[in-house]
Amino acid sequence: MIQRGMVMACFLFLLSGCATTAPEVSSREYNDLGVSHQNGGRYEQAISSYNKAIELDSRYALAYYNRARAYQEKGDDEQALQDFGKALGLDPSFARAYNSRGILYFSKGLHEQALAEYGRAIEVSPRYVTVYENRGYAYYVRGQYERALADYNRVLELDPSNARARSLRGGIHTVLGNHDLALQDYTKALEANPKDALVFYSRAIVYSRKKQYVLALSDFNRALELQPDRAMAYYLRGDIFNETGAYEQALADYSRNIELDPGRAEAYNNRGLVYYKRGQYDLALSDYDRALRIDPMNYRTLFNKALACEKAGLLRDAFETYKKVLSHAPLNEPYVEYVLKRVKEMEKKEGMQSAR
Repeated sequence: MIQRGMVMACFLFLLSGCATTAPEVSSREYNDLGVSHQNGGRYEQAISSYNKAIELDSRYALAYYNRARAYQEKGDDEQALQDFGKALGLDPSFARAYNSRGILYFSKGLHEQALAEYGRAIEVSPRYVTVYENRGYAYYVRGQYERALADYNRVLELDPSNARARSLRGGIHTVLGNHDLALQDYTKALEANPKDALVFYSRAIVYSRKKQYVLALSDFNRALELQPDRAMAYYLRGDIFNETGAYEQALADYSRNIELDPGRAEAYNNRGLVYYKRGQYDLALSDYDRALRIDPMNYRTLFNKALACEKAGLLRDAFETYKKVLSHAPLNEPYVEYVLKRVKEMEKKEGMQSAR
């Protein structure tokens, strides 16, 4: 009886011990908890969880990498760079860490360092699609278009359904003047994502450059249906209306562009051109003056203003403005010869001299 009581007491003691002892949490579980916090935007809790994972396993490269990403997302770039370095010190083949460090360098304007990191990521993982995209974009920003094109070609070899890469490659073809290739890429991108306003807008620009105005207008219209506040779409659509003589629509689009982006001197200049063509010289001069307040040395706007001054009978203002054109315009501008001729004619016929 005594023995049985002793056994029961020991059993109850064991049960009591099991009930109060916390289960052991592994470094992987702390890491996974950190990822959950990070995905929810709770960066301090995420970092705390990664710290615990690293305390349990100081060679846990993934935990250092994830902690670096958390620091990066909360804006602590220096800590992020330290942790990316620790992750790569533990695992030199960690392609995602090279890529993420490259993204961080690129965001800080350190393009050479970013390109080096992307290169290392590709060395250890030659089929890593995302890093080709990132390096291609870095080359694009630096104006290294052929290299950018090569990287986007590689992306599409590895992932032919990548609509984003296809649209970006279309942008490179546009810059290089490969308009037909650009149209092919934009069209395929839209097949994959028919509600991408930016791609409609980009394809419209190419159609416009090819003077296929009906197609360009259709794409600008669709872009603005999807994204009504894209200011440049109004401006460029206004240029087509201006070019094709649809002056009311041009005025409406330039005005809408000015509402959305009042600092664009070109919109005032181009709206002024429409008013000039309609014989509304006072309105034209008002817009030219507004453009020149933003960009006082724009010789094209100065030339347009001088012409409008002449039409409005403001010969002295025209003469002085022509003189300003000559002060700012390169000698190889086609209308400089005309301006020189007009200045000489006005000096001779009107007896004008520059204001002192």
